[in-house]
Amino acid sequence: MKAGGRKALLITILVVPALLAAGWFWHSIPGYEISVGSHVVEKAYYNRQSDLMVEVDGQVIRVVMADRGDSSLQWFQMRTPTGQHLMVAHDFGVEGPIPLSPLDAVTVRGRYEWTESGGTIRNTERDSSLERLHGWVEFDGRRYD
Repeated sequence: MKAGGRKALLITILVVPALLAAGWFWHSIPGYEISVGSHVVEKAYYNRQSDLMVEVDGQVIRVVMADRGDSSLQWFQMRTPTGQHLMVAHDFGVEGPIPLSPLDAVTVRGRYEWTESGGTIRNTERDSSLERLHGWVEFDGRRYD
């Protein structure tokens, strides 16, 4: 084997496992764990838990007007299959608001925060800080992040 080939093999043997270990460590950080299902937000509500990355399906109940202070934030209320009501705050950035209407089916991934009225899901957009997995709203076969 030539010296260049040995060097490449040695680099591969050392670098690839190090990159795999770094990726595993990175995704074991809180915020990189996703809890899926309406039972998760229902349990979080009853336990008054917050700061959980969740992914939940539901039906839009109503679309709320954007905050006057932040015109890129779209609010809508959804109902999960278990009947829990959740507010969703979606930062749509330059894409524009999602064309939602009552009774539309959506799937939402974001950070759950406990509130007395059922909870709020925030951070449904890409995370440029890399502190958590990206959030999104999926509607009509399209993912909005």
